[in-house]
Amino acid sequence: MGVVDRYLLTLYFKILLVCFVSLSGLFVVVHLFTNLDDFQTLADQTGGAFRLAIEFYGPRILDLFDRTAPILTLLAAVSAMAWMQRRQELTAIEAAGVPRGRLFRTLVLASLSILALTIVNREYWVPRYRNELTGTLQNWRGTSQALTNFQKDHATGVRVSGHKLIYDEARIAEPVIQIPYDISSDVPRILARSLTFLPETEEHPAGLLLEGIAEPNDADLLQSLDTGSGTLVYVPPKHIWLKPHQVFIRSTLTVDEFAFGQSSGDYASLTEMMETIRRPTQWYSSGSRISLHTRIVRPFVDLTLLLVALPVALLYTERNLFLAAMACVGVVVGVQVTMLVSGSLGSLSLIKSSALAAWIPLIVFLPLTVFTLRLVNR
Repeated sequence: MGVVDRYLLTLYFKILLVCFVSLSGLFVVVHLFTNLDDFQTLADQTGGAFRLAIEFYGPRILDLFDRTAPILTLLAAVSAMAWMQRRQELTAIEAAGVPRGRLFRTLVLASLSILALTIVNREYWVPRYRNELTGTLQNWRGTSQALTNFQKDHATGVRVSGHKLIYDEARIAEPVIQIPYDISSDVPRILARSLTFLPETEEHPAGLLLEGIAEPNDADLLQSLDTGSGTLVYVPPKHIWLKPHQVFIRSTLTVDEFAFGQSSGDYASLTEMMETIRRPTQWYSSGSRISLHTRIVRPFVDLTLLLVALPVALLYTERNLFLAAMACVGVVVGVQVTMLVSGSLGSLSLIKSSALAAWIPLIVFLPLTVFTLRLVNR
């Protein structure tokens, strides 16, 4: 790595850091002053404003980095070249025999390192803070979440709701369980004091443990649901691991599906998204499947955006910085609009294949890199 490369990388990362810190600071200040009363109230309950700020805004800054990194890398690369051009450094470097293509490769490699960091952030760091990212100052960690809709287990047909969800305890207070008519016409629903999500063990499959059964009152009706092979409802004393007034229902519904719903995919890793799509407890629309394919193709789209926009911006840097900025904006808007339109058409089933709807932006813009890369060597 030569002196020119080190100088360009230093300038690039300085601009990138300044842009991201400024954007993050603006986000925190605007959000904080908009919710200042709620923040102060929660800070008094959780042990201090500084600790709450770290816990609340830290994960959000990671999410902000994930969403803005492709744009910021492009902005930093163009700004670095524009800065060198403005100070006549670019002219001196080219006069010394350093081709512009070498500077372009240095910027691309630096941007690739940032894009690789976004993949690590997206697949490892953001999913770890999914609970914090979905929480608000009005409903922070450890507080209850009201349940308004039923969640259906599509594998068994059982529908589950309740008064409120306590996420940290993996529990629902005052649950209501609707039993499908084809399973039992005598017991349409089960009411209880509490529901706890249990993982699979040697004694039982994954499911829902109900305690304090309030309805039905007739124990014989509950016994009739325990049918032996392929049992859906487990009742005592037939199953000795259950205590009196307890009922266990076989289900693979999870507490995350109640807390986050299908929006959990926004903060899930690619592996979690694939496992969730395969899970039979939920029905997922074409939009959810498009989100999965979009996650797969996103690194390639980000790289394509860089390879298309950066050469075009560098072409106009010598002439007019404003034109270079507008060229970048035009490419970014074009990619984003293409992603939005193709995703919408896929969600409406106007594009039958979910994979095709997600890959259309790459199919459209990747061939353009053949022409834009030629601009670098002009």
